[in-house]
Amino acid sequence: MERFEFVIEGPAVSLRAKKSKAKRYQKWIKEVRAAAREQWPETMLPIESKTITVAITNYYTLAPPDVDNIIKPILDGLETVVYSNDQQVRRVISEKLDRSNFDRIQDFGALLTTALENYSEVLHIMVTWNPEG
Repeated sequence: MERFEFVIEGPAVSLRAKKSKAKRYQKWIKEVRAAAREQWPETMLPIESKTITVAITNYYTLAPPDVDNIIKPILDGLETVVYSNDQQVRRVISEKLDRSNFDRIQDFGALLTTALENYSEVLHIMVTWNPEG
């Protein structure tokens, strides 16, 4: 199983902003794409696998959008960088975690720990796939 992960400063933008705040929605997709592109290996083409899983964790301090409403703009942001089309995604896991409930930052790994130390709102996005499928 292959894995790619990155973090982006939040707050996440909801799918509901697509109609009411279209510029903000499009800007968020571009920010997600840029953050993914920054971490995606330069020589690697988008994944061709049809067994992609995307896990999104929204670490928040303010009132977060619903977990289901943050999925679509993130999936759209990953297109053309991580995979060719979001139809390749077979499974999505989305959760939100209130930062005020953390007594201390646990061992999340260097990437996420650094982001949590530097930003109050963080989205951790992990993409996994089977290279044969």
